[in-house]
Amino acid sequence: MTGVDDRQLFARMASGSPPQAREALRVLYDRHGAAVLRFARRMLSDENHAHDILQEAFLVVARDAAAFRTGSAKAWLLEIASRRVRDEFRRRRRAKRRERAGARQEAVEDPEVSDDLDAALARLPAAQRAALELRVVDGLAHDEVARILGVSLRTTKEWTKLGLARLRELLEGER
Repeated sequence: MTGVDDRQLFARMASGSPPQAREALRVLYDRHGAAVLRFARRMLSDENHAHDILQEAFLVVARDAAAFRTGSAKAWLLEIASRRVRDEFRRRRRAKRRERAGARQEAVEDPEVSDDLDAALARLPAAQRAALELRVVDGLAHDEVARILGVSLRTTKEWTKLGLARLRELLEGER
């Protein structure tokens, strides 16, 4: 199948017998697998996850070969890999958020820390305290906080920044 172009390989995968489809997929892998793997490595800096992305991209191609219409097979594979990389980044962000939330929860559950935090929060201006509680405690995005407080996005970010700085000063002063 070396003289066959990528479009023909996709057609064989979509309508050919299982042995033909496997052979067509193998040829596509030989042609484009290294490029997909290089892309995933650069994006993730993690060899194992890069190989996972490579495998997932070719699984999608095998499953959805009939969806390939025009353009470059390599570009389609890289687009699939890019979506998988974004999914991985989102998964990592969620894991970090859960980890930070767990650490915050442990700190809040410590009565001494909780009392110090409550006392420091009470000393903040009401606007900064409200912005911080909505942003940090409730985990809302800045634009959601702005909408709730009826102020601009810039104001919300400023209140949050100033509130965190003041809170840090207050808590470090108590140590």
